[in-house]
Amino acid sequence: FFENTSIICRIKPLEYNDDDLRFTSEIRRALFLIFKEIINNILKHSEANYCEIGFYLKMGYFEIEIIEDGKNYDYKKSLNESRGLKNIKIRAQKIGADID
Repeated sequence: FFENTSIICRIKPLEYNDDDLRFTSEIRRALFLIFKEIINNILKHSEANYCEIGFYLKMGYFEIEIIEDGKNYDYKKSLNESRGLKNIKIRAQKIGADID
C-alpha cells in the first residue's frame, strides 16, 4: 500500500499459534475491509509521514493498533460525516468488534 508514497510504515506482525486465533470467513473479510479503509484514510487524508500498524492478541482479544503522525482529528465526530468511517463502524458492529 505504501510503496509509491513518502509515508514510512512499520508493521508489527501478530505472533500466535493456530490454537490462539480462529476467525470465520465473515470476520476475516470484515477485518480485511476495515484494515483496507484505515490504510486508505491514512494515504488520502492524514498527511502522515510515518505510521505504525501493530497486530496483537491481548487477553483473548485481537487488536489492531494504528499510530500515525498525520494531522489530528476527532474520529468520533467524523463518524457522522465520513462514509469510510461509517463503513468501518458498521463492519465492526456486524462482527461484534469495538472501534476505539
